Amino acid sequence: MPAKLKAFLEQTFRYGFALPREMPTNRFPKGLLGGRSARVIVTMGTPALLYRLIFGAVGVRALESGILKLSGLRPVRRWIVGGAGAMTPDAARRHLETAQALGRRAR
Repeated sequence: MPAKLKAFLEQTFRYGFALPREMPTNRFPKGLLGGRSARVIVTMGTPALLYRLIFGAVGVRALESGILKLSGLRPVRRWIVGGAGAMTPDAARRHLETAQALGRRAR
């Protein structure tokens, strides 16, 4: 993920908001955002299937496990939109409408 996004997330999901201020010494910390869910929407120029199969969606998985799930957010859903650079205006509009519908349905 871009460095500015990573820095923003690290500052937003900091101790006292997403993790307890005092870390337990004998067990893994429990995230403070339990009972909430998240959806990650990623756009990229690479075809989504190629990103998943060849690269294992490593960037998205790192975000999910390293920040969101660690903070207690579950379930974490993902939607990877590939080929964004070559997308037609109609396809872009359809993807935007889908993203808006997902936002309206958010629980």
